[in-house]
Amino acid sequence: MQRVLLCTFGTILLCLFNIGAWAMTGPETADALNLRIADTPEQCAANQPDYACSGVLARPLTQNHPRNFWEHDAAANQRGSELFVYLRSDIPAAPLNEKTGYILMNRFEALAQDKLYDVSVRPQPETVEVNNWDVQQAKKVPIQALYYRLGAPGALWRGQRNQLAWYQATGEWLPLLRYLPDDALTPFGFAQQEQLFEGYAVASRINARFADTAPTCTNGTSRYNCNGVWVRTTDVGSFRAWNVSPSSIKGNGVSFSYFAADMHLTKTYKTQGFIMLASGIPVRQPLTLRCVYPYDNGTSGSTDMCTFKGTCAALGIASAQQWLNRYGKSSLNECSFGTDATSFATMSELRSKPGISHLGWNELIMAAWPSNIPASLPLEAFIYSVNSHVSGQGLTGGQRFQREYHADTGTGYLPLLRFDPAAPNGQLVVYRPEDQNIE
Repeated sequence: MQRVLLCTFGTILLCLFNIGAWAMTGPETADALNLRIADTPEQCAANQPDYACSGVLARPLTQNHPRNFWEHDAAANQRGSELFVYLRSDIPAAPLNEKTGYILMNRFEALAQDKLYDVSVRPQPETVEVNNWDVQQAKKVPIQALYYRLGAPGALWRGQRNQLAWYQATGEWLPLLRYLPDDALTPFGFAQQEQLFEGYAVASRINARFADTAPTCTNGTSRYNCNGVWVRTTDVGSFRAWNVSPSSIKGNGVSFSYFAADMHLTKTYKTQGFIMLASGIPVRQPLTLRCVYPYDNGTSGSTDMCTFKGTCAALGIASAQQWLNRYGKSSLNECSFGTDATSFATMSELRSKPGISHLGWNELIMAAWPSNIPASLPLEAFIYSVNSHVSGQGLTGGQRFQREYHADTGTGYLPLLRFDPAAPNGQLVVYRPEDQNIE
């Protein structure tokens, strides 16, 4: 009788809401779960028990749980049911101590999506046992969201692994929520940048900037403020990739390459590194471009990386032809151009000249910045390059940067992108979920 009543009420729900109405964004999902925890009815509509419409059914996952998290472990197979913790503000329940887990839809939501499940028993007010489901039909399993315990070491990586496993099985992305057990009002939160699928959007933005070769921004400033791609590649060692080296502090300069479709760059210097946001985007620690070289200029170790071989302005060199008249086909001792729009246009023109001896990248010098402030820097993504001058760790190096950035910032996360200087089909970077530092 209870099942019939639920179905009757579910039919009414389906008249009020179509199936698409149940598809919520990540922030909406977190808000809905927090509201459900705060909601404390004695029972739900159609005489359904409280867990059918209020509270949250959460399944914590142990570290040795099957990689496909929706599969049943040995204990669940023996019981014939999955044991869920029922979180509700008026029912004492132990915090979800495991690093990760997942959340079940309430029964009305599950019915609306044709994923209705049966509860076998409620052994305690704070626990509910749900009959085992067919693990071979992941799309029919009524899972609403994943969560990870904020601040627990390795929890984000395990949560993202679960997110990828679900996508590979169903073609759908579940929201990955932050869980803060000490927050009584809003224990669940959502961060867009932590979603494994967000890397696609980051890669798309970067490729769009790469393709944009407008000589100036809309406000008339140099193009690097709004387009192109700032790339710095570094070694992997006992230092943080985003910190400034003693040599760079000495020369007041940090070497970058500026990738754009009209720059004709063919490789990176090293095989792992990072991409910065366009210079015009407001950040807590903006970077200051000091000077530009059309080609690599061997600046390492110099006392001033912008003046040690002379400035083009002081030498009276303002055009590409004047540069060629002085340096011919060699770029080993070039002068530095300024950072204005005209100088940038000259650099672009020189990059298109055939026959000049160079290593395949340009060199643009940023002023040194303070160390140990990764969350304040305009970092956008980490990369591993498929064509570099110096070999290195590549993919594993980029994954290490991901881990160190997350550890140093506490909550920060940046995607790791595959970087191809040849930019086939205009794709300078490609995002691959399987490349990320997931456990």
